[in-house]
Amino acid sequence: MDNTEFRLTSCAALAISLGDADKLITLGSGCAALLYIYALRCGGTFTIEGAAQALRKTEGEIRAAAELLQSAGAFSACGRPRRAVQPADELPEYTAADISARTNEHPEFKVIVEEAQRILGHSLTGSDLKLLFGIYDHLCLPAEVIILLINHCTEETHARLGPSGRTSMRAVEKEAYVWFNREILTLERAEDYLRKKRERQSAAGEVRRVLQISGRDF
Repeated sequence: MDNTEFRLTSCAALAISLGDADKLITLGSGCAALLYIYALRCGGTFTIEGAAQALRKTEGEIRAAAELLQSAGAFSACGRPRRAVQPADELPEYTAADISARTNEHPEFKVIVEEAQRILGHSLTGSDLKLLFGIYDHLCLPAEVIILLINHCTEETHARLGPSGRTSMRAVEKEAYVWFNREILTLERAEDYLRKKRERQSAAGEVRRVLQISGRDF
């Protein structure tokens, strides 16, 4: 009998409940366990396509693992599948009652609102809430992606206008469509997109310096 012991080489940063750990052990599926860890890394929400690419599995394997975890009670379908076609250029007209009723169905929207107000530094108006909810409900961007999106828009505004610059929800909506159309629908893709954008901006800044361009666009 081999009694060799192994231990993690770094402190764990993701927490798995004992109940879910027991479920993963009982299922005995490596793909399901890997998908569970991936879901934790994504903040709890992911797409079949994104998981398949990140984990180097087929979409069929990921779907089967997700269904296995769902049957064990470790996963639940969020009821917000990605839209197969590009939505109209304008978000639907939501009423306050619509938002209230749908928020009861998806409590995570309350968290998005709180984070948005913290990042933007002010309370959201009724119009702001409708735009934010449209990004969440109509474009189906995951919560963690929306929060990263708002952070990005705020940073862009401060870079242009200074720390006192105020980011509008219309600007966030416009950028949300860019992300949707580029299929930036997971946290991994969003982080990769922003990393590459920073690299391009850094390269452009170097070109400006060499060509002694300042105070205007190329």
